[in-house]
Amino acid sequence: MRRASVVRTLGIGLAWLLAAGPAAHAALPWDIDTVVGGDLAGQPSLRLDGLDRPRLSYKDPLGLSYAAWTGTAWTFRRVDSGYAVGGYNSLALDSAGLPRIAYCDNTNTSNNSLKYASWTGTAWAVATVESGVNSGRFADLALDSLGKPRISYWAYNNILKYAAWTGAAWNIQTVDTHNFRATSLVLDSAGKPRISYSAGAVLGLKYAAWDGSAWTFQTVDKTSTVTGYESSLALDSAGRPHISYYDFSNSRLRFAEWTGSTWSLQTVDASATIGSYTSLALDAAGRPRIAYADLMGGDLRYAEWDGAAWHIETIAGGGGTYAFYPSLAIDSQGYSWIGYYAVSEGQYGDLKLAHQVPEPATLALVALGAAAVLRRGRRR
Repeated sequence: MRRASVVRTLGIGLAWLLAAGPAAHAALPWDIDTVVGGDLAGQPSLRLDGLDRPRLSYKDPLGLSYAAWTGTAWTFRRVDSGYAVGGYNSLALDSAGLPRIAYCDNTNTSNNSLKYASWTGTAWAVATVESGVNSGRFADLALDSLGKPRISYWAYNNILKYAAWTGAAWNIQTVDTHNFRATSLVLDSAGKPRISYSAGAVLGLKYAAWDGSAWTFQTVDKTSTVTGYESSLALDSAGRPHISYYDFSNSRLRFAEWTGSTWSLQTVDASATIGSYTSLALDAAGRPRIAYADLMGGDLRYAEWDGAAWHIETIAGGGGTYAFYPSLAIDSQGYSWIGYYAVSEGQYGDLKLAHQVPEPATLALVALGAAAVLRRGRRR
């Protein structure tokens, strides 16, 4: 995998440059690599470790797999086996950088199971969280401050559920009896869960928050017949929720943010069939970035808010190649990474990884910034 080398001094210079003015990453070039080729490697979940190295969980024909970049090469591990194992997977890294994955086991198509796998350092420990109720689809995983897993997920008959590991057992709650498709889970600074989800054609996009004793609910958007699909939730430094989502009725990408008193709604991209499989992240300044798919055109698209306007790019796809399931992360230098599944007509699919790289002119400015910081240090 090719990436521009940024040594520690240049990192200091970059911090100086970012402090000097707003960062405009939307125009940066993208480097795209194939992680797994020709193996139907789909439905990825991306995280970056403490050294900004990418880690990916993904479904392949043999089950659930995990890929990690060492800095020079990819390493791969089989997590769980079975043709119908590993869909709807969600990856998290603990404080030591060890992977944890929530996923669906659909071996029995009429009786799905929600499973949880954790890497001990030498092997995968796999546990069944819930079975017998068609559970595990659209799972989203978060770890609390002690590394204990929390999972939101879809269960049979459109029920939104939440599972929390106590240290001895799974505590499972029914959050809402109106849930359709994806869930997105984030824990606030106190470790309390917040979930965005679609409540169907009548209730629209909803937001659920645990106050310590009960769930509270807000309707975020029901301005169209069917909205809130594939939502992705993030909390800013003040704990305010931000949500990207697909408005199915109008085939557009939408974005919602809580102002403290109301939900502010925007249409980000209104092109035809735009906005599926959204993945949202906030940069260091709390500005949103969204990766998403154009189902008809097959494009992987990316939107970045600069504080005044959205900047939209097509990163990959088109020409008979289709991009699905983007998963977005932002590294410590402020650059975006996207894991996604790319398939060409009549061919097997590839697991791909795209990431922004600084242009030479940007690196020159970073070097100038680093030099200024070093000169300032010598004068002291």
